[in-house]
Amino acid sequence: MVSFWRKEYWEKRGKTKFIVKNGEILLEKLITTFDETEVPILVFESLVKYGILKDHILSHREPHLESLSWRQRLKISMEIANAFAYLHVGFPRPIVYSKMSSSIILLDEHLVPKLIDFSYAECIPDGETHIKGAQFREYVGYTAPELCRGVLNEKCDVYGFGIFLLEILTGQRKIDLIRSMSETEDETETKDEDRKFFARMGDNWSLDFEGGEINWLCNFVKNINGENWFIVVVDPTIIGDRLCPETRQQIKVFVELVVIKCLSYSAGDRPSMIDVANNSGNFIYLLQHNVN
Repeated sequence: MVSFWRKEYWEKRGKTKFIVKNGEILLEKLITTFDETEVPILVFESLVKYGILKDHILSHREPHLESLSWRQRLKISMEIANAFAYLHVGFPRPIVYSKMSSSIILLDEHLVPKLIDFSYAECIPDGETHIKGAQFREYVGYTAPELCRGVLNEKCDVYGFGIFLLEILTGQRKIDLIRSMSETEDETETKDEDRKFFARMGDNWSLDFEGGEINWLCNFVKNINGENWFIVVVDPTIIGDRLCPETRQQIKVFVELVVIKCLSYSAGDRPSMIDVANNSGNFIYLLQHNVN
């Protein structure tokens, strides 16, 4: 399978040279270019034998697709975190992917995730810690709140990765997750005013300009107690794996130590992608030593 992109689309963003030089991390192989056509195009090889990750996470929407186990989801998350860490520290200047979304991650036949579409990737300028004046309206992934102030750096990727982890864990898109959580009747101490907050927002869920909806969601998740936490938060297909008590506890700890921290409102409070990748690897190690 191949995919086609207008060459002009990439060159306007200065990405063609980046693709050619760094093809090993693009994970979607550039096959050739057609400059003689009426509209010059770039042709990529798409390794999509197992499809788009989003479809396997949201398997209830695609019943013909096999759902992913918790171990598979955690392994995929770690490999994506490793890819982001490489972008952030493996080059003379950090590269911010800035378009994190489960809809642009492909899976090969071994369930290895493939990052695609680097059209929004940006390099942090020499001597700077972030890109000033970033045009956040162009970013269509999981948007960090500081982008509304025109600030873009590696911690924006960390925030987007945190939302991605929520999707991996719950089997729901962010928009659906917040709506379902706000409507959940449970025995937590979450205030009714908080649960109704997003009902007043209507359908304007596209960008989290001030981080309010995610802050609310994180507090909601942290305040659920006991076994009810697992039932309310975790994808039912993961629960169906009959996880042992140790694994259930590790999932909750993973959410507290990794997911919630990635979603900190303040960029300075978020971990680096190296730390996220290392923590994910530690949880995989523990998972392999559990007996279900």
